[in-house]
Amino acid sequence: MSGNVRGKVDIFVNTGDSGKNCQEFFKGLYDFLVSHPNMTLVARNSGALSTSGDTAYWDQSGPFKTNAWAVFKLGKTIEKPFTVYFQIQLGMSGDFGNVSPGSPGLAENLANGTCVAIQVAMGVGGDENPFKGTMNAGSPNDTRANPIWGVPTGGTACHVFPRSNNSLGAHTTAKQNFTIISQPSTVACRYHIIADDDSLIILADQSDDNSFSLYWAGTYEPRADISITRPFLSFGSYSNSLPILLGTAFGTTAGTLQQGGVVTAINEVRSVAFDRLQGIVSSSILPTQMGNGSNESDEYGIPFFGIEAVSSGGPSLGFLGDIFLMRETSNVATNDTDSAFFRAAFGSATTTAVKVTVPWSGVAAPKATSTRSGSTFVRGRVAADG
Repeated sequence: MSGNVRGKVDIFVNTGDSGKNCQEFFKGLYDFLVSHPNMTLVARNSGALSTSGDTAYWDQSGPFKTNAWAVFKLGKTIEKPFTVYFQIQLGMSGDFGNVSPGSPGLAENLANGTCVAIQVAMGVGGDENPFKGTMNAGSPNDTRANPIWGVPTGGTACHVFPRSNNSLGAHTTAKQNFTIISQPSTVACRYHIIADDDSLIILADQSDDNSFSLYWAGTYEPRADISITRPFLSFGSYSNSLPILLGTAFGTTAGTLQQGGVVTAINEVRSVAFDRLQGIVSSSILPTQMGNGSNESDEYGIPFFGIEAVSSGGPSLGFLGDIFLMRETSNVATNDTDSAFFRAAFGSATTTAVKVTVPWSGVAAPKATSTRSGSTFVRGRVAADG
């Protein structure tokens, strides 16, 4: 957990068309990642029948087209001494991953979707680069290999999220599988993208009615008695509104709605599940009022555990650690903030329901603006950011 907090929030798309809604969100996410100082654009293809350099909105000259994709490298930090590669992809016409240049590609083990989806990969050893396609940063349009990811040059292993390896560590063709982060209909949608130098959070409200789905990819704090060289976790469930599902495996099988995985002490990706301090976070007497300012500490780390037995030995079941950049609380309204607008809460309209809390702009509350380009911010960390 390091670096400034950055965001592109209140991205509001309302084209009346599901494919165009996807395109506007993909464009906003691409712009955020390409502007992040710890992200490097590695490869890009602007989509079917596109020209190199097409990176605009659908109603502008030179737009991203269906099956556009882009790969970014998140650089090393003191807190995260390893590189991480993100890939985002767009399907506008029910054709996600089904046609060039987006094939091979599956969105939760399905082709032919209209959605925006994401993958994460890490190479172990060598040059740490697991991407096996061309790397022209989009000029000219890049191409992908099949499989997309593999062991780096001079390296020893490749980790892919959502999880693609079996219980012995061997990868399957699911290395082409993505996690869906947006699958809108024709109605208005709202998105918040938040990151520091180690982690990425995406909240997607696909009806602009405060029923957010969540995607997380980032570092975690391992429990004290476990040595983990790559403490990294990814999970997402676009079809389920908050709070986070408890006791449900994220990443067990490609094709389920809960996609994800965690790198464990045996240095392999395993399925992951979540818990919480149920008696505290869900208590009706918890005096949490984020707007008070004095109760900023009433946010709690999110504990998680490995949920997949392995044949190769080592700890992968049981409590592994906590997420702290994103936390949980309850007894606050959704879209509420602390008094300085540094943290914001999202979840059910029911005030007593558990909410996730994430870093916020320090400027204004959620829904202060509604534009397709969103509202960008950069600010220093506060104690609640971890």
